Amino acid sequence: MSKLLLAVVMLALAPGLWAQSGHDVLLSWDASITLGVTYNVYRGTDCMSAQKINLAPVFSLTYTDSNVPAGTLCYFTTSFLESESVPSNTSEVVITSTVPPPPPPATGPLTIQPPFATISVGTIVKFTAYRGTVPDTTVRWSLRDGDLGMISADGLYMAPANLFQEGNNVEVEILASGAGEQASVIITLRKQPGPVSSPL
Repeated sequence: MSKLLLAVVMLALAPGLWAQSGHDVLLSWDASITLGVTYNVYRGTDCMSAQKINLAPVFSLTYTDSNVPAGTLCYFTTSFLESESVPSNTSEVVITSTVPPPPPPATGPLTIQPPFATISVGTIVKFTAYRGTVPDTTVRWSLRDGDLGMISADGLYMAPANLFQEGNNVEVEILASGAGEQASVIITLRKQPGPVSSPL
């Protein structure tokens, strides 16, 4: 019989996946490494409902469960197999799966950085929306005049390759909208190539 020990519980989650995703649990247990002996690992919400979770035999004394349900009390057990033998009696460990709280929502007036820029045709500038001092990635980006370039969902403005309007310079208004607010900045688009000018 093997003795199962909890080695590491990793609680790191990708941003925005607090309630939807589980996380990893790294398990290890004490046993003699013997030629021909493999292990099965079981997980359940109680000691009677544990189901085997490894798809292939485990040859080492560690196993990572990458799909532990968030906020769930889990029971882990192991058993060993010698060649084609019947699995041994299982040993047990109990783990409470917890999730760190989500970050606080961004607050404050909606602004855009950089607040202005002078660029040439065919160039690219990255804009970032802020609420207070915190970047707001939930805003919707748009242009007042859709013929004066393109802006991506993450604020990357791509100036057109050519301008057909009169004059040497054209003003472009960049808009960021979200949570009932809208912010805008006006950039100057030059017809002639030149360096990008902005406060950042």
